[in-house]
Amino acid sequence: DPQQAVISPNETSCAMCGLGAIIYFLRTPFEEYEYNKKTHQWVEWGRFADDKIWIDRIKYLSEHIVEVITEDGEINELDIGKY
Repeated sequence: DPQQAVISPNETSCAMCGLGAIIYFLRTPFEEYEYNKKTHQWVEWGRFADDKIWIDRIKYLSEHIVEVITEDGEINELDIGKY
């Protein structure tokens, strides 16, 4: 169950958070999300067995930078421009 979801300023991706973060790129061909699947359609962060992180908030700082704030208040910036 997602805690929050936001769409990027240029509407090319959607960032969702809760247990980790999923950045889903809004480009064809669309793939249905599958946990732990490697694809160019989305990127996961903090959702892996050895690195599960609860995220309270997520927002876009720019077209390619997503800020995630964990339940402990830690702030992380994810560069999604390379995907």
